[in-house]
Amino acid sequence: MVRRNLTAVSDDRMRLGTGHGSEHWFELLDAAGAIRWRHSKIVDHLEEQGLRAWWANTIGTAYEVERGRRSMDGTMAATATRLLPTNAAEAWYFLADDAERAAWIGEDWPTMDVRDGRYVRLDCLDGTDVTLRLTEAEGAARVLAQHAKLTDEETQEQLERFWDDALDRLAEVLNWA
Repeated sequence: MVRRNLTAVSDDRMRLGTGHGSEHWFELLDAAGAIRWRHSKIVDHLEEQGLRAWWANTIGTAYEVERGRRSMDGTMAATATRLLPTNAAEAWYFLADDAERAAWIGEDWPTMDVRDGRYVRLDCLDGTDVTLRLTEAEGAARVLAQHAKLTDEETQEQLERFWDDALDRLAEVLNWA
């Protein structure tokens, strides 16, 4: 089920204007790999599907909000996720312990908030937010890194690469643990 962005146009209006609801457009974008695209590329892709510019931009923005790449306040987020070769309890130690976390992130980011076994929020001096969220998935641990309150796409892309690399290092550490 697709969660709706209630501040955007309704699904009924979207169907009337485009012939399809958000679920159709979001699935089309997911299949194309749009989760990693800049907003302008998402809009271009939707226009190539026959949408007018206004609809392409509206749907593109709603897609980014839905997938956690843009906040309702207009800022963006960089996200990365990994399925780790261990259970969530073991992986938690490497997220929650300051020294262990600094080893795979490559920087010492102090902890701001912790919810045992669920997530760690890191203290960012630049006004952005970082959340490391942990879930159990198929007998393994899935970690999601989300770096939010970003103001431009270039920073978003740089931080997505940063968190992809950091999660690769975490997976390597867990292979040796």
